[in-house]
Amino acid sequence: MPVYTFTVSDLSHPVRVDSYLSSQLKEYSRSQIQQQIKNHQMAINQKTITKARTLVVNHDEIRIVIDLLPEPSWEAQKKNLDIVFEDEAMLVINKSAGDVVHPGSGNPDETILNGLIHHDPELAKLPRAGIIHRLDKDTTGLMIIAKQPESFQVLTDQLAKRAIHRHYEAIVHGRLESNGSVDQPIGRHPTKRIQMTVRPDGKTAKTYYDVLACFDRHSHIKCRLVTGRTHQIRVHMRHIKHPLVGDPVYHGGYHSSQPNQTKWQALVQQLNRQALHARHLALEHPITKEPIAFESPLPKDMSNILDYLRST
Repeated sequence: MPVYTFTVSDLSHPVRVDSYLSSQLKEYSRSQIQQQIKNHQMAINQKTITKARTLVVNHDEIRIVIDLLPEPSWEAQKKNLDIVFEDEAMLVINKSAGDVVHPGSGNPDETILNGLIHHDPELAKLPRAGIIHRLDKDTTGLMIIAKQPESFQVLTDQLAKRAIHRHYEAIVHGRLESNGSVDQPIGRHPTKRIQMTVRPDGKTAKTYYDVLACFDRHSHIKCRLVTGRTHQIRVHMRHIKHPLVGDPVYHGGYHSSQPNQTKWQALVQQLNRQALHARHLALEHPITKEPIAFESPLPKDMSNILDYLRST
């Protein structure tokens, strides 16, 4: 049965342990987690706790044993996976635009998770089929998947300790002429529940960005995540009034013009998503402990826009 360990971090205030674990173990329902706690399967700072309402704070160490199957069990479905790397411990895939990472409301199947289980049925025995981190449906680029319980634990620990380095490239509205960072907490939007926003009581979130190219009305940037909040780059760039080109949710009403407006609009329509790509991954191999790194070239829809901006 799987054993999970977590070091609590990035909380702005104490939270219930069942709530915290639900946010970390999305493949199990909250009621399942509560049952495990009640059954003496969890410890905080090496002390067994049986009350789900117990509060945890930053630096608390949580250990929980899960002797239940995830809810629900997923179906193996054939899907074309762009596999960049694979060995006995892990694999790295290059995600395409439009691919949903795992089943959820509105997307019950035909996801990357379903395709992974078809590719390797043993992955069905791992939480989230071994998926270590997610990308938004319309964000492209690199993702890590563990193939063994040991590598899953090592890689999730690396992610929690920010030892997996993830670099993204984005095209944003407006001129960014110098490198910078955004250090603003992110939480659920108070009225638009499918959106995230910067809010004082949100979770700690920090994004560094480097300017790769500055054009007349747009910028090409590289972003490095310190934290990994939902929609983090998109929310932070909108917050500093440089939303991502094509972002259907966080554009902030920002619509720039170009000398050849017809050509520009055609390129943005062809993009049909936020201009965001997970370009680079660097980490320690979970078994050999050797440093490994992966690169994914920009997809054609983003490179077409950059070619146009360079030519104007």
